[in-house]
Amino acid sequence: MQNNKMFKLFFLILFPFFANASVECIGPTNASKYIIYLHGIDREEFSPQEIKNREILKKLANNLSLKIALPRAKTKCPQDKDLLCWVWEAQYKKDLEPTFTSIKEASTECFPNKDYNVVGFSNGGAAVSAFLRLCENPGFKTAISIGAGGGWFSSDPKKLLNCMPNLIIMLGSNDGANQAPVRNYINHLQTLKAQVKLIEYQGKHEILYEPLKEQLEKLYSK
Repeated sequence: MQNNKMFKLFFLILFPFFANASVECIGPTNASKYIIYLHGIDREEFSPQEIKNREILKKLANNLSLKIALPRAKTKCPQDKDLLCWVWEAQYKKDLEPTFTSIKEASTECFPNKDYNVVGFSNGGAAVSAFLRLCENPGFKTAISIGAGGGWFSSDPKKLLNCMPNLIIMLGSNDGANQAPVRNYINHLQTLKAQVKLIEYQGKHEILYEPLKEQLEKLYSK
């Protein structure tokens, strides 16, 4: 009986941590700026690229006084059920609901009641840019998409002049597969009067410390 009581106590103490195990919070406790990061296509276990990305994010968090929330996607990619995606084809606002829910849960877990921006890499970048394309106005002002463009549909809004978030798309000069898709996507959004700009940097399909640091410093200097 005593062991059963001890188990219940142990469970109640640790349950909140298990319940939110899909969200990691990094950065100093006295951080003054807040970011949510959406990873690229990944497996349950972190890929080498994701491990590298998180090392860069931890360095940015400490050097720029950032608190960063790192949720994990829960949706299986349609082309490979062993992979995790945020979105695949976001044609309608309902397609973004799982991503929006993860973003809100992550903000509540890591920095409740704070204003934040979002950084997305690859598939995560496609997800954050889809919020602008569908004029979803998800509650964050700026999104940075790294190495990702996106498609569009005839059912999309025809004007994006006052739609949020403002979008910065970062593209590595050696990210060969994404050169044309990203540029075509930006051109499409700009014809609809969306607030989007392209930032090019020397690199491949990857997050690099210095280029992202520069954009975050500009973002938070306004």
